[in-house]
Amino acid sequence: MLDSNALLSSLAASLPGSGRDLDHDGAAYWDGRYTKDLSSPYEWFRNFDDLRVLIEEVTSGDHSKRILHPGCGNSLLPEQMYDAGYHQFTNIDFSSQAIKQMRERRSCESRPGLEWRQMDALAMDFASESFDLVLDKGLLDALACSNFNKFAAASDSARLVATYLQAVKRVLRDGGCFLCVSYDGPEDNMKFFKADDVMPRVRHVELFAEQSSAAHPRGLQTHHAYIWRKRAPQHNQSMVLDAMD
Repeated sequence: MLDSNALLSSLAASLPGSGRDLDHDGAAYWDGRYTKDLSSPYEWFRNFDDLRVLIEEVTSGDHSKRILHPGCGNSLLPEQMYDAGYHQFTNIDFSSQAIKQMRERRSCESRPGLEWRQMDALAMDFASESFDLVLDKGLLDALACSNFNKFAAASDSARLVATYLQAVKRVLRDGGCFLCVSYDGPEDNMKFFKADDVMPRVRHVELFAEQSSAAHPRGLQTHHAYIWRKRAPQHNQSMVLDAMD
């Protein structure tokens, strides 16, 4: 079974400047990383080209969909998706330094549909049913590793993840989709979705490891995508997407 704490610790250790004595206390930790070590864009897990098929599937190819990207960091994904036609794109992160970087990046200034807001994904202040897609690339993993989260002293990782998933459900419109990309396989993550039936019938898609290439010089480890579509309250069960061909 995969160990989330070991995986995220290993991932953090691979980042520039790892080994420095930085506070792992939520926003303070990540502000330090973005200030000192992550001044250039860093892509967690997979880029847009790797996820394009899944994104086109969950949006039905409709570029007018409103998208929320929680835990955005300084990823290039929003710009890449904007250039592919997705122009209603809101990015949030609780690191003020990450948001500052993105607001000041020239390539973002030239894309008026991209919005950047400092916000805690556990307590989002958006109106209910605001988005058609919530796209998570690594945030659930960070919450699941309680030693990396500022709320660890008050609650365990399962409760943090449950709070986050409820927040995602609230801001999704009926028919909207949650697409979560993670290091962890279903033996670790499905318990979060099944707890209290928060997101029943999530579909798992394995994103297989790849050898080194021009797009990924270091190759890629296996990652996992989880897909859940919100159905109107009058239905007794949540809708699952058809299997990909």
